[in-house]
Amino acid sequence: RQEYQRRRNRLIEIFDDAGLPYVVPDGAYYLLVNASAVRLPQDYPFPDAIASRGPNFRLAYFFIREFGVSGIPPAEFYCEPHRHLAGDYVRFAFCKTDEGLDAAAVALQKLKRHLQSE
Repeated sequence: RQEYQRRRNRLIEIFDDAGLPYVVPDGAYYLLVNASAVRLPQDYPFPDAIASRGPNFRLAYFFIREFGVSGIPPAEFYCEPHRHLAGDYVRFAFCKTDEGLDAAAVALQKLKRHLQSE
């Protein structure tokens, strides 16, 4: 348990540093990151299968392609009438190795140039 709390805290530090807010669910191995501040380029080449699925699919794809950090679009866990509630969120697991979390920390430094200024 302490090992996963340490890894959770490491992922929290990574997203704090990136400037993205998150939700820490009780009893889960992930953070639910609010990525609404991420500016996706208007002309970004999303495959049709991704573009048609909604904003959090585009966000998850962007994180994988641009930063090599994979997340899950949480809208898949919502029923159709509530799916829009997950539109700005991406789910990131912290049940990873320390090396994987360290690599994510370095890769997500590049995210800052894609954030909307407040």
